[in-house]
Amino acid sequence: MDSSPVMAKTKNGAGKVIKAIEGSGGIKQLIAERLGVHRHTVTNYLNKYPTAQQAYNNEVAVVGDKAEEIIHDALKEDDLQTAKWYAMNKLKDRGYAERHEITGKEGGDLTIRYVNNWRDHTALPS
Repeated sequence: MDSSPVMAKTKNGAGKVIKAIEGSGGIKQLIAERLGVHRHTVTNYLNKYPTAQQAYNNEVAVVGDKAEEIIHDALKEDDLQTAKWYAMNKLKDRGYAERHEITGKEGGDLTIRYVNNWRDHTALPS
């Protein structure tokens, strides 16, 4: 009797995974549905098969290129919303950034408590 552990068989090979990736837009849930597996299994396949990982990276790049093309076209048409989005995401070094204001409870002052010894929990007031 063989006492070695039983390894689970791989349901899909690299070729089948690559075929499922094609035209998926890099959406793992869609790839999983095409393969009849869970989305996390797709991630496992990508880790297991370097050629599938490369196909996935290429698919994501194609979609990214298309998105940038649409953004570029919208900017050429002077679309204000796209221009604002672009500035806040791509021009942060020029001062275009979303401002976040942090306040205390119900908009009041923010209380900051300095604890000298963070390991000594008995020193914290209740």
